[in-house]
Amino acid sequence: KALDVRDYVPPKQRLMEWCQKQYRQTPSYREISRDGPPHNLRFTMGVWIVDELIAQGVGSTKKEATIATAINALESLGLIVH
Repeated sequence: KALDVRDYVPPKQRLMEWCQKQYRQTPSYREISRDGPPHNLRFTMGVWIVDELIAQGVGSTKKEATIATAINALESLGLIVH
């Protein structure tokens, strides 16, 4: 069955809703590192749930890296499968 666009929940929102349901807390995203020259930075972000680092993600912007982190967290928690 094709995914209906109306059913799509962005990864960060999906993770936040799951965390609130499971732990009554929201996940915390933090920058772990940034590498590369100023014109071509790569950000590594992490997401913590209840003070535990759950996943990391990399991107050319903090926003991109945060979304990648949320997707990786959902995968590691078994909430999405690619």
